[in-house]
Amino acid sequence: MTRIMETVDVSVKPRRVCDYMWDLSNLPNYMPVSDVEVVESEAQRAEVHCTLDIDGETSRIVSEEEIVEPGRRVRFRTKEGMHMDATWLLQEIQGGTKVTYVLNYDPPKGALAFLRRSKLQKAMERICSECLQRLRASVEA
Repeated sequence: MTRIMETVDVSVKPRRVCDYMWDLSNLPNYMPVSDVEVVESEAQRAEVHCTLDIDGETSRIVSEEEIVEPGRRVRFRTKEGMHMDATWLLQEIQGGTKVTYVLNYDPPKGALAFLRRSKLQKAMERICSECLQRLRASVEA
């Protein structure tokens, strides 16, 4: 499993960031997803079906979204599609929140997979950075 970790500071409190992220209709505002459908939803857990776009290659994924610690930690993991597990850590700092995004994913396997791994790694690193920048812009707007 490959791990990527990125951090950004935002000028709003952790609870506001968490509330924004938990409104799952906001997912396309900061994640490279479309066609978001919330299939099941409870107070702190939801199943989401959506289309993931990685550098123009789209795939349908099913994920479980969860508020692990309200205002502090949000997690998602795929149940179908590309295997990913991610955690958003929200730490209160002076003037706002330090948001750390930790993404774990399984790169492709197979005879020609090594050719795609490097390209995927670069794409995933860029996506993580862009997600944080887009999240910051969205919650600070």
